[in-house]
Amino acid sequence: MKYKWYLAYLIEFPMIRDKKTLKLINYKKYLFWENLILIKASNPNLAYSKAIKYGKDGEYKTTNTDGNLLKWKFGGVSELVEVGNSIGDKQELTFTENFAKNFQLIRKLIPPKNRLSVFKWNEKLKKEKLLNKKRRKKYTNTQGAASRKKV
Repeated sequence: MKYKWYLAYLIEFPMIRDKKTLKLINYKKYLFWENLILIKASNPNLAYSKAIKYGKDGEYKTTNTDGNLLKWKFGGVSELVEVGNSIGDKQELTFTENFAKNFQLIRKLIPPKNRLSVFKWNEKLKKEKLLNKKRRKKYTNTQGAASRKKV
């Protein structure tokens, strides 16, 4: 059987209920994610079914930091694109066609390297590691000082 690769765009969003009343909390803006997943399938219908299953399998319930009930929901497939038979280095996977009134508007769409998500995320992780390292060092030093005073 010959397989092809597909890209599925999945919409996911949290539904948050008040911990006391269990009513849905209304917000001025609602957070949602559009996730992009790679699927191997023999035809578009199978790719779509796999995308739906993947999305539904990712649903879960938890509580947020305020103690409210949070249910992460799968909304659906917003797009399904056939990529082809094989995936390789520097292969174009998909594209979006846009129009702009001038070149300056196009240039505004291109952020500096350090504002790309992968670099922002890595920088955030580095800062968190450094902060945690400082906290551990401070905690270790205060614990050591406290134990020395008792002796």
